[in-house]
Amino acid sequence: MAEIVPFSIADYTPEVSNDSESPTTVQDKVLQKLRKIHPETYTINQMIHDPMVEGKDAAIRKSFQRLIKKGLIEECIGAFEDDNFSKSYKAILACGEGTYLVPLEES
Repeated sequence: MAEIVPFSIADYTPEVSNDSESPTTVQDKVLQKLRKIHPETYTINQMIHDPMVEGKDAAIRKSFQRLIKKGLIEECIGAFEDDNFSKSYKAILACGEGTYLVPLEES
């Protein structure tokens, strides 16, 4: 009979840049905000108007593009905002999902 060995998966992605304890770049602020509100979603417009995320509109938009490319956030089903359809986004807290039992092979 195979022995079941428990293990856990942790989020290895740092929440903010390693050079300080608080987010300093716009990208760090965007990621921190999305992680803080998880599992809720946010649109780019909501992020632009959030007083906790200081930055130019273009920098915030570019941050979303970079975070998607890095696999740290994902696009979700869009939402209607001011009678317009807007994409919404949420943080990805860890890679993979579900529980899998992997039997150990006896040597």
